[in-house]
Amino acid sequence: DEGSKIEDIDIFREHVAVYERTAAGQRVRILSLSNGSKNLSNGSKSLPLDNGSKVLSNGSKNLPLENGSKSLPLENGSKNEKSSKGSESRSSSRLAVEASRVVTLGEASSGVGITISPGANCDFDAPVLRVSACSPISPPAVYDISLKDASASLLQRRPFPGSESYREGAYECYLEWAVSDDGTKVPMTVTHKKSLPRDGTRPAILFCYGAYGQCLETDFEVGHLALIDRGWSIVMCHVRGGGELGARWHHEGREKNKRNGILDLAACCTAVAESGLSSREVMAVHGASAGGLLVAALANEYPDAVAACIAKVPFVDIANTMQDDTLALTVHEYDEWGNVTEASALDYVKSYSPYGNVRAQRYPHMMLTASFNDTRVGFWEPAKLAAKLRAVASDTSGTLLLITSFENGHFGTGGRVGHLADLAREAAFLQRAFKMTSLGVSEDKCDFECK
Repeated sequence: DEGSKIEDIDIFREHVAVYERTAAGQRVRILSLSNGSKNLSNGSKSLPLDNGSKVLSNGSKNLPLENGSKSLPLENGSKNEKSSKGSESRSSSRLAVEASRVVTLGEASSGVGITISPGANCDFDAPVLRVSACSPISPPAVYDISLKDASASLLQRRPFPGSESYREGAYECYLEWAVSDDGTKVPMTVTHKKSLPRDGTRPAILFCYGAYGQCLETDFEVGHLALIDRGWSIVMCHVRGGGELGARWHHEGREKNKRNGILDLAACCTAVAESGLSSREVMAVHGASAGGLLVAALANEYPDAVAACIAKVPFVDIANTMQDDTLALTVHEYDEWGNVTEASALDYVKSYSPYGNVRAQRYPHMMLTASFNDTRVGFWEPAKLAAKLRAVASDTSGTLLLITSFENGHFGTGGRVGHLADLAREAAFLQRAFKMTSLGVSEDKCDFECK
C-alpha cells in the first residue's frame, strides 16, 4: 500500500508473514503461496539466485563467483559451475501469492497505534506465527496467528500495576492528521479516555522524535495510562525525519530538510489546539535526544505554541558539536545532520541550532535533563542552553528547571521502576506549569482546580 513499508518477514513452507508499518502503526500480513511457489525447500534440488544461477540443495555444484570465472570449492570438496538455464531459474524465483490477509489483533481492531514484535518462529513447517503486541491502551500480549486463516489466539497478557481495574473499552486510540507549513499531512496517534470533551480545558502532552529514520513507538506505558485516567491526552507526533512513512519520510526531515521536523511539530500543536482536545495553556511538548532538539527549537521559534516543554538529554548545541570531529559520533552522523565542514551545511545547521538561536523573548516553562555519563549527548549541551536562557530570556518567561544526573546515561534512570520515577517528576513539573492543584480525578469527568 502507498505510505507503508516492510520492516521484516518470516518465511514458512506455504506462507510468508510480512511485518508492515503504516501511518497508523504496525501490522502483520499473511501471504499464502500458490502450489507452484511451495517448492523452495521441498527437495527440488535448487534455490534460484538473482544472477540466474542455482545453488543445489544437495551440496554439489553451482555457486558462481561474482565475476563468473573460476568456481569456488564447497565444504564437501566439490566445485560450482555456472548454470546454463539462467532465464528459467529467474522465472521460477518469483513467488505466486494465492491469498493476502491482514491480521486483526484483539487489542487494536482498528490497527491504530499497535506495536508488533516477531517471536522466534524457527520452525519452517509451523502452522502458526508467534508475535508479541501492544498498543497505547493495551498491555503487551503474546499471540499465535494461524497461517491458514490469519486468525489470532491470545496466549498471555502481561499483568501490570492497576491491571485489576483496567478496562480497555474505557479508552480511545485513533489517528489524526496535522497539515504542515508546506501542505504535508503529518500523522498523530492520539490516546485519551472515551467521551473526553473537546472544550480545550484538558491537558495534553505531545511527544516527538523525528530523526535517523527511527519510528516514534506507540507502546503501552503505565505512567501515561495514569495521566489518561485523569483526563489527559497523549499525542504521538510522527514528524518528518522519522521512519513512519518510509525512506521518503526520513529524507524529508534530515540534512537540509531538518527544519521540516520543527514545522511539523508546530503544526501538530496547532492541530491539537484547533480540535479542542487541549489548548495552549494546558499543552506541553516532550522530546528526548534528537527529539529534544525539536522541542528546544520550537520554544525558540514558536514560544507561544505550548505552555511547557520537556527536553530530555537534548541535542541542543548541534552547530558546535558537529564541528568537533574528535567526538565519537560526529563524522558518523554527517549523513543525518549534514557535513558541516561545508559552509552551506554549517549555515543551515546554525539557522535552527537551539543554543545559537536563543532570543530575548518570553519562553514557556522548560524542563531540561542532562546525564553526566551520557556518551551520545554531552551533559554540557543542556547546561549551556539553561545558562543562556537564564541570561537572555525575558523576565516573564516560565520556570526553567535543569536536572543533571551524575549516575545515569543517555536513557534515563535505570532499574525496575526508574522510568516511573522520571515520569512522576515530569508530571509534577507539568502540574505546576499548568497551575493545577491536582493532576485530575480518575472518574467519568475530570475537573481541574487552578490557582
